[in-house]
Amino acid sequence: MPERISGAIYQTNSYKASWCSLDSIDELAFHNTSSFLDPAVFSSLNSSRQVLAVHKSNELRAVIPFSSSDIGIKAAMSSPISYAQGVQYLPKHMEIQENKKLVENTRVWEAVVSLLISQGVKKIDLDLGYKDLDVRPIIWSLESAGFDALATPRYSAILSDLTQRSSVEILQDFRSVRRQEFNRANHERSRIQVTDINDPGLTINRFEQVLSKYEPIGQNIRLELEAVDRAISDSVMKVRRFETWTGGVHFTGQIIGPNDANLVLNFTSTRCSEINLSTYATVVEILSAKAKGINTFDFNGANSPHRGDDKHSYGAKLALFLNVKATRK
Repeated sequence: MPERISGAIYQTNSYKASWCSLDSIDELAFHNTSSFLDPAVFSSLNSSRQVLAVHKSNELRAVIPFSSSDIGIKAAMSSPISYAQGVQYLPKHMEIQENKKLVENTRVWEAVVSLLISQGVKKIDLDLGYKDLDVRPIIWSLESAGFDALATPRYSAILSDLTQRSSVEILQDFRSVRRQEFNRANHERSRIQVTDINDPGLTINRFEQVLSKYEPIGQNIRLELEAVDRAISDSVMKVRRFETWTGGVHFTGQIIGPNDANLVLNFTSTRCSEINLSTYATVVEILSAKAKGINTFDFNGANSPHRGDDKHSYGAKLALFLNVKATRK
């Protein structure tokens, strides 16, 4: 079992897990990672600048996307609007030889789990990244510490090589019906009003006015909207409102990092279907990301028959990630 060395810091064969300020981590540690691990985005979505870090002999080896703000509810969870955040292993750790990688990654997670247990965490919910497909170190560490743990496959839809393709080439990969829908709506674009939403606190009200007509606003949706408001306030998310002359409304929201654009918000009212506003707004966001020099556009989730098919109809390819949920017995 891991050896306790001081306070809320634990050591397992020289690996130590502790809460660490994002300000103390070199930004190069997050180079080429998901936008959700960008320090500014992480701190906004999680209401904290404290992240779980793992060191070996005082050298940073891994950053785990858990926020210290969750400890009060005895849980370690990803932000409600984050997808496939992943675990950021630092280059030094990635250089470990394959014949040692499994045992070293297990030691990382033993240190993480020991710290979480010391602070009373009984629930864990974590999306791994697209490259984090070996969940054995996480599952083994959780189960040996008395958690019931389960890894579930999850999927997203991703457009790649945007900067290497022209807008015409990107549209050519769409399903023919999507191209037709976009062309019809684009013909009427002069009658479509597009507004940037820059005022935090208004998003929830605007969504409630639309959503409440169809179903009550649940706690999960409210948490997502609160995260959206924080992201708008901190200027890490761009939200647009598209409105037609018929009264149809569509909302989109992107979180853009140095490497990818994430469509975390894509909601439409039923009045939009007649003029295909949803298709128009989605294409606007894709081409907007391309114009900013972003190479990858992530639809952030394709886990139901209708929504999955809709996202893949834009030519997006399948991307697998794993979600780990655990509860302590």
